Amino acid sequence: MSRPVRSVVLLLAAIMIGGCGTASIRVPTQLTPTNTRPTEIGSSLPPCASMTATGCDNSAIKDNGRGSSGCKGKGPGTLTASPIAFNDIAFIQPMGLEAGGHVTPIDHGYFYTKGAVAAPPYQTPVYAPLNGNISTVTRTVRLNGQNNAPTYDDDAVTIEATCTFRVRFSNLVRFAGGLGDAIGELPANQTRDPNYAVTAGELIGYTGLPTAYGIDVWVEDDDVTLTGFINPAQYTAAEVWKTHMADLFDHTQEPLRSQLLALNERDATPRWGKIDYDIDARLVGNWFRVGSGGYRGLNPMNEGYWDGHLAVVPDGNDPGQIDVSIGNY
Repeated sequence: MSRPVRSVVLLLAAIMIGGCGTASIRVPTQLTPTNTRPTEIGSSLPPCASMTATGCDNSAIKDNGRGSSGCKGKGPGTLTASPIAFNDIAFIQPMGLEAGGHVTPIDHGYFYTKGAVAAPPYQTPVYAPLNGNISTVTRTVRLNGQNNAPTYDDDAVTIEATCTFRVRFSNLVRFAGGLGDAIGELPANQTRDPNYAVTAGELIGYTGLPTAYGIDVWVEDDDVTLTGFINPAQYTAAEVWKTHMADLFDHTQEPLRSQLLALNERDATPRWGKIDYDIDARLVGNWFRVGSGGYRGLNPMNEGYWDGHLAVVPDGNDPGQIDVSIGNY
């Protein structure tokens, strides 16, 4: 391609992606209908009674909202302990990356451990980052290896600071400490609701090989609603928390906040990343192939649900670059 032609192509791409000019190429009703709502699955958030500049007012969350029977109070929580000991963290990646089956910007970040890449590798302790209630623990096993051997064995845990604010981890290889004693052996593909009171800094499990190189970290605040999705129902029909992701660093106490920021891969703000980039009538954002079932896919949230996904978004670590992330076309 000649230099003048290449320049024109890049200019047109910039116009379509960045929202400059008058070009209109996005037609939401073809890919993400705004006049229909997919069937909801899972728990739904109560309707918002009062919107503020930062999201839904606490008064909109009736009773326990999405909280468990063991949660207490409402409002945001504060992380006072690192989920991985500071000296055991290799680096942190924020939410908003496109990686593996995560074709659209992912709603969780990653704490990678030094132990997973050591010689020999070793498993790393995982700690509760705040005081609260462990409402659920889940073990997921996928038998898709040779001779139906397990290729994925992942423990996950949800810690409620209040009824409206929670932190979730996955990619634990086992539970430990008082939590491990409380739940015992967890069979494959089962969830338990221990309502276990946990203290910040308390050992709850281990991460490492063969499951993962570290933990996945979600931070959810039901009182905050992301505004950058054209059709939020596309996401909440599959993952009810998707539009309520909060910034980990905004909820972390100093000096821990500064220590974790020093290990974070993203320098741009917001430091914990961003996942909602849709702009109506522009290319930028998430797309779902017509007939592919939207975000949750035709085989809801199982292997390959991302086949019909497409994202044209700023890079999760370096938003000055544009990523084009494609499912299975």
